[in-house]
Amino acid sequence: MKILAELLENFEINREPRWPILSRLAAASLVLHAALVASAIYVPGVRSALNIAYLFSDAKYVDEDYNRTAVGERAQMIDLAHEKFQYPEGYFSTAAAQPDPLAPQIIMETQPAPVFTPPKPVPTPTPAPTPAASPTPQPSASPSIVPGTDQTVAAGKTKEEAEKDLNKIATENNVERPSEDAINKKPLKDWLARANELKVKGQLDLNQAIEMIIEAQLDEDGTLHDPVVIQKTGDPRLIEVAKDLIAAIGDSKVLGFMKKDAKKLRITVKLDQNEVVAKVESEVATPERAKELSQGYTLLLLGGAFARKGQDEEILYKSTSVSADGKQVVVNFKMPRTVAGAMLSKHVPTS
Repeated sequence: MKILAELLENFEINREPRWPILSRLAAASLVLHAALVASAIYVPGVRSALNIAYLFSDAKYVDEDYNRTAVGERAQMIDLAHEKFQYPEGYFSTAAAQPDPLAPQIIMETQPAPVFTPPKPVPTPTPAPTPAASPTPQPSASPSIVPGTDQTVAAGKTKEEAEKDLNKIATENNVERPSEDAINKKPLKDWLARANELKVKGQLDLNQAIEMIIEAQLDEDGTLHDPVVIQKTGDPRLIEVAKDLIAAIGDSKVLGFMKKDAKKLRITVKLDQNEVVAKVESEVATPERAKELSQGYTLLLLGGAFARKGQDEEILYKSTSVSADGKQVVVNFKMPRTVAGAMLSKHVPTS
């Protein structure tokens, strides 16, 4: 797990110029964390991805004071680094059946061995080769169009017209449109400063690996309520930094778009030497609603990748997938460490 190491390696507090760099870091960090926790706009059905991309590229954020959330504990640390797992004695042994002394005994009679008579060989005719049939050329497949997709190109619409389209979609599907102005980037900036301070003091080993599961309620304002760690393993100091990050994501109100349908979240985070993996599970009212929302998430990711084509955010969106499992909406994020490291290194100042 070297993601945080590469993020903070060359970052220094009070370095000049500071605000342009912090703005770039906060923007990249916000998009990354938004993908990890599925901060997707609930637009059900496969509709106009270009319209969403057109509006998504004009997102705005605020920078204001907040009440800092603390992540609680309901789990014991699991440390398997120096323990070798052993199966219980006799785990693989099969119990031998004890003979019953009162059971009747079966005596086999000796039978004469049969005499083997070899069969006469019969010649097998050799079939004549049949010429292979020439393949029939198939017409080139045209790009597939998802049923129900609105093919209106966003470039041919004004922002007001695209807004009307999205408002119509929200009304027809009973979903809430997001407000980018409600997203607060200050908690993420504060987290970055605290993590950097630990690194500078030598109190944080960013090469360690962790795995952690957090359960939390989602309040009406989009913040996390009563987040609790239910399972964790790995470096204790790095776990605290990861807990602080989850709290900062909640305080930023990135999850506010989920508040109408999702009330309880289960967040799994795994960081190791090879990849970054995150999974967010939320239960909604019905399986049909879960499927509808997963389609909306997928559409947002498609629109976001289009809007940020050629930028780092495109990689983030393409590393995220969404599915429905019964009443559960499951968002998976997976990215190789090398790819994430190369991407993040472009957003930190050089020494």
